[in-house]
Amino acid sequence: MAARARTEIDAVFVELNAAVDASTRGRARIALTSMPFHDDKVSRSIALSGDDMPTALAVFKTSGDPPARRQIARWRASPHGFPCTLIWDDRHVMCGDAEALRDELVDLMRTPAVGFAIKAIVGTE
Repeated sequence: MAARARTEIDAVFVELNAAVDASTRGRARIALTSMPFHDDKVSRSIALSGDDMPTALAVFKTSGDPPARRQIARWRASPHGFPCTLIWDDRHVMCGDAEALRDELVDLMRTPAVGFAIKAIVGTE
């Protein structure tokens, strides 16, 4: 079941990146990564969990050395895949399945902060 859940999460990110690729003409992608933490209680608790799992969702520039990236949300996933948690703005949402994750990512991608992050990564050309 854990492998199936991780496959479902990966499939949601493939869908998301197809849309990001189309809208940025291949200049940006969204990926899970590890990034430094902000100084707040939730971030510290994730950092102290002791695992090596990704801790953030970020916009990456698809070219350039070193690759540019900008965090758009914090991320936490169970070793079993679900539930996974997205933390952004004032939201702290646990997603119990692929559909809930998809819905939350749609809401996240609609925010001005994500638009600004993508613009910062790909430039204004």
